[in-house]
Amino acid sequence: MPPQNYYKLNIDGTRISSSSMIGAGGVIRNHTGAWIAGFQINLGIGAILDAEAWALFHGLKLASKLHISCLEIEFDSAILVQLMNCSNLSSHLLGSLLGGCSSMMTEMDDAKLLHIFREANMTADSLAKCSISNELGLIIFEDPPVHAIPAYLDDLAAVTRARRTGSCFSL
Repeated sequence: MPPQNYYKLNIDGTRISSSSMIGAGGVIRNHTGAWIAGFQINLGIGAILDAEAWALFHGLKLASKLHISCLEIEFDSAILVQLMNCSNLSSHLLGSLLGGCSSMMTEMDDAKLLHIFREANMTADSLAKCSISNELGLIIFEDPPVHAIPAYLDDLAAVTRARRTGSCFSL
């Protein structure tokens, strides 16, 4: 959980290899883990990095609409973390989008990007995966949707998940 007076944004992107359909999802929680807002968006066709970048954009936009100024942002894309830490994105295909994300972050009092493993990002993962089964567009959730409740309750209870690394499992 984030410190008091901070919020946590967990985001994730997803892609179905056979169809190239992409979607994104995210959840904003307070320092006690309580659901503040969530979203999912069917983005159409694209690459997984597109989905991750759009998840960040829509998550930051939602946080901004909620007047959140202190935010920890967690996601499982190490590549996106590296890109967001680059000083010059102008030549990257996602440069404009990521530049917009950087601008939204600088408008906040404090915004931190943190890489986490997929197993610690299951609520956002469930929102992202379900996004593809909807029509194109954004859905905002004031309360946890039915499909995300099991992952959300596991997060609140701090359920540990095995991390798959190669052919072994570790905790």
